[in-house]
Amino acid sequence: MRTVVAVANLLTGALSFGPLEEQLFEYHLDRIQALHGLAEFKQTKPLLVNVVLNVPVEERLFPADLKFVRQEISRIHPNVDVLFNLKIVGLVDGKPSINWFFPIDSVPENDLLELRLDSYEKYRVTEQ
Repeated sequence: MRTVVAVANLLTGALSFGPLEEQLFEYHLDRIQALHGLAEFKQTKPLLVNVVLNVPVEERLFPADLKFVRQEISRIHPNVDVLFNLKIVGLVDGKPSINWFFPIDSVPENDLLELRLDSYEKYRVTEQ
């Protein structure tokens, strides 16, 4: 029943439809494959995690190693589809100075993200 309600909410626009919702949708449709008779998506239940990456300043840049983040997520959660929100904390003299928050559908695909004080202003957040 929960699946039917969730599908109805997604189709009517009552819920937003992003990467997490898409994978959950496919996962739950696989659970009721006998009812709809369509081929399975073979979607494992996705996991949403929040990652905080502390990045020390280097020559006025905050180089965020996103490849390392993805490798660590894969190492910690093998055989699971993991989506993640990413908070990058820019450190100056070992203390938080600037923060960026990238929700799951906005995490850059680059392996290395070199942030400047004026970059990605849309994703800047004030909390430490």
